[in-house]
Amino acid sequence: MRAVALLLIVGAAHIAPEAAAHLLGGSIKAWEFVGFGIETSALWWLLAWGGKTSAAEHAVCLYGMYESVQRPIFRAMLPMDQPPQLPPGVHLSDVATGLPVSSLSPIILCWVIWQIVKELWRPTKVCSSNAKSDGA
Repeated sequence: MRAVALLLIVGAAHIAPEAAAHLLGGSIKAWEFVGFGIETSALWWLLAWGGKTSAAEHAVCLYGMYESVQRPIFRAMLPMDQPPQLPPGVHLSDVATGLPVSSLSPIILCWVIWQIVKELWRPTKVCSSNAKSDGA
């Protein structure tokens, strides 16, 4: 079933921009920007939830998804018929919302690094279930 979901995600990201531009207006390039961001976010989500992953791997995948999903959401919040006008040093998310949304990324990244450090420094457990006792 994951193969079907992956195929639909890839197909939609690479075919839908032309249809969206035709039906909703805006440029194909702007809709490609949105489509590729959604595609990447969905792939991160499938990687995070598609099998057994550690807490650190989950954190990295969720961070990748968070970073990827911002681009299509905030791009779609601006006029789709022209490139966004960003002042130097200002991020797309900040312009689209009028808030310093980009300030969240370093905070979330610190949490991700903390998850990785916790996993790396976790003591490994020694399994002694196969040890034989000499007492009888």
